[in-house]
Amino acid sequence: MEALLLLILLSVTELSRAQNTTVFQGMAGRSLRVFCPYNSLKHWGRRKAWCRQLGEEGLCQQVVSTHPSWLLSFLKRWNGSTAITDDALGGTLTITLRNLQAHDAGLYQCQSLHGSEADTLRKVLVEVLADPLDYQDPGDLWIPEESENFEGTQVEHSISRAERHMTEEDPHWRRGLGKVCTDHPSLYTHSLGH
Repeated sequence: MEALLLLILLSVTELSRAQNTTVFQGMAGRSLRVFCPYNSLKHWGRRKAWCRQLGEEGLCQQVVSTHPSWLLSFLKRWNGSTAITDDALGGTLTITLRNLQAHDAGLYQCQSLHGSEADTLRKVLVEVLADPLDYQDPGDLWIPEESENFEGTQVEHSISRAERHMTEEDPHWRRGLGKVCTDHPSLYTHSLGH
């Protein structure tokens, strides 16, 4: 009985840690965009940062931050394969992880900085999915046999993958220019505990 109670307690603790964490999934080798909406009046004039959380409750190590002058925060700043840009008027911080790799998976935070303090705008869990086509055996691909009806016709075989997804936090989504595609695991985001 005690073991069952301990298991339930651990499950509840794990769920409470996951609360308010948004999961973003991306395919290895592709780019992933993370959107962190915030109250632009409350965080006006503050620098923003993207940091990687070390451990469950540990320190958050800064990966990249916006321009030191908040007036130039709209300029994209890079640190390696990670970029950050801030739409201060629209209240959206955008993080781009280019050429996503397995080591990029983990818990991150979007932060608003003021002095030595930092407010967490959003906790983000980045998951990196292996591209199933990277492991595709060419012998498994279906290639139609030659047919008399198509004699002399050149056929090119191609495989298409979606490059971009949009979420409700995406400025283009708000303008009605995008759709969310939920039929592919790498093209969605979902929130835990909202």
